[in-house]
Amino acid sequence: MKQRDFCWAATTTLVLVAAAMADATLAPVFSDHMVLQRESEVPVWGWARPGEQVRVRGSWETSAGSAEAVAVADAGGHWMVRVRTGAAGGPYTLTVSTSGPGDGPGGRTTTLGDILLGEVWLCSGQSNMEWPLEAADDAAEAIAGANRPQQIRLLHLDNTVATRPQGTVRAVGGGWQLCTPEAARGFSAVGYFFGTMINEALQVPVGLISADWGGTRVQAWMPEASLAELPAERSALELVRAMDPDPAIRAQRLKSVGESWWDRLDGGPSGAGSDWAKPEYDDRAWSTMRLPATLAADGLDRFDGVVYFRRTVDLPASAAGASAMLDLGPIDDRDDAFVNGVRVGGTRTDGQWSVPRRYAVPPGVLRAGRNVVAVRILDTAGPGGINGRPEQMHLVPKDGQPVALEGEWRYVRGPAMDTLPPIDSGPRLGPNAPTVLYNGMIAPLVPMRLGGVVWYQGESNRGEPEVYAQLFPQMIRDWRAAFDNPKLPFLFVQIAP
Repeated sequence: MKQRDFCWAATTTLVLVAAAMADATLAPVFSDHMVLQRESEVPVWGWARPGEQVRVRGSWETSAGSAEAVAVADAGGHWMVRVRTGAAGGPYTLTVSTSGPGDGPGGRTTTLGDILLGEVWLCSGQSNMEWPLEAADDAAEAIAGANRPQQIRLLHLDNTVATRPQGTVRAVGGGWQLCTPEAARGFSAVGYFFGTMINEALQVPVGLISADWGGTRVQAWMPEASLAELPAERSALELVRAMDPDPAIRAQRLKSVGESWWDRLDGGPSGAGSDWAKPEYDDRAWSTMRLPATLAADGLDRFDGVVYFRRTVDLPASAAGASAMLDLGPIDDRDDAFVNGVRVGGTRTDGQWSVPRRYAVPPGVLRAGRNVVAVRILDTAGPGGINGRPEQMHLVPKDGQPVALEGEWRYVRGPAMDTLPPIDSGPRLGPNAPTVLYNGMIAPLVPMRLGGVVWYQGESNRGEPEVYAQLFPQMIRDWRAAFDNPKLPFLFVQIAP
């Protein structure tokens, strides 16, 4: 496993309170297709104008009658109610109405639909939890069987570092998704299989939340209060505290510094210029390599730096102008991907070596006939490459057939790491800094009602077993306190060193 102490990651932007908002605003963890914990008091929260009355109603029935609660937004615009849920089932709606001076009859209303009541489980930890379904054994069969839109729903959180506890989540697809083969393929394999087991055993809908990051220590997943008195974490916590408290300012600073560094690579390999990713560029002088593969040929097994790749594919006339998905499998370590000279995505943080790359190709990029897929990878240390499995590499035009990308690619070596300027001249914060993953990925979920937690982590703490023996139980206590459930089920798997 390969990781750096620091990586680029933007913090989540806090939702500004709604003095000027036109509608009732729910926290982003609530969306269409979500699952709410059955037969419990479920916190529902969001933002409105200060002093406004907020009424929340679920369309399901409970043993006590209708599911309805009322709150008043505080001076900061925040409100929260607890709504009683009934037995497993659905689909239902959740309606939030606000009323204030000048709103007139009926006030303003937001309604979420296709909501199920069932079991909600949080799946968290490091790479063994992050490992996607498409990289599991017998992945094709598992993905084909993942068509369970009425049984399982998925909330897949983006990897997010934050210096302060955040109020909103960043999720793949923007929110909860139906469990389909397309949505499940990039989701946690352990989480997915656990969810299917729960669904089949209990015969109730299951909502799975994936919040995981490979190569991370338990300290990153804990709140500050439990780490503040630990001498070993003191200097790292000071760095976290010193970062700009405004996440928007920090995110913009990191974005501008990081992008300016990557812009220096846009000159392409020596003599190629910035046209290296365009279809008309002549790459016949480049070497060839079969992908996927770990870099080894031509001394690349001893090379840390930039390598440029190109692959030509032919598409039918029906694909011209269509949107598409570009799947490349895991890339070690960082990358930018282009189709016909247009950048369609990239991963510019370390610690993502095991994460399959999936990038959206916008409409208007694909052409009938010859198309060029170009990838620039930056191997920061150790072996690198586009090194997943052949079936993970394909270009899929909308409403078209997948086009395989495994096979022969052209490549050329770029600048070595030791010839490049430092990625950042200022302080950096990565996923192993204390508190940052709790702040960015767990705090935004608090205080939602969970059925339980499944946890798969520990390898990154293998060098400090005595410390881990203290911190891990404390983390469980912290999460139970945060989610206001002292008996919250917490299931964990660990690999012995």
